[in-house]
Amino acid sequence: LKEFDEIRLYGKQEELLRQIKFSTIDKLLEEKRDISKKEYGLSGTKRSPLLKTLIPVRTNFNKEETQEPGHVEMDCVLRCGESLSGQYAETLNVLDIYSSLE
Repeated sequence: LKEFDEIRLYGKQEELLRQIKFSTIDKLLEEKRDISKKEYGLSGTKRSPLLKTLIPVRTNFNKEETQEPGHVEMDCVLRCGESLSGQYAETLNVLDIYSSLE
């Protein structure tokens, strides 16, 4: 992080960080890790009933309908780690149901 000017270290901070043991870091992050396991995930959007009425969406494709490419599942995903603050990437994942190609 220091190399990319993401953080600035002053005085003894860098020296102390170099001396810290991995087990100490694990202990300090354990509570945070446990909290993130309980969460389903973060959402950057709100559900919109109006939007659902404007865009036809089907979730019950039968086998005959998916015997050729063209029926897709789409999902907008935020690549943000454990926080929506700061910079993050937003991707649109598209999966063809027939071929399972993304």
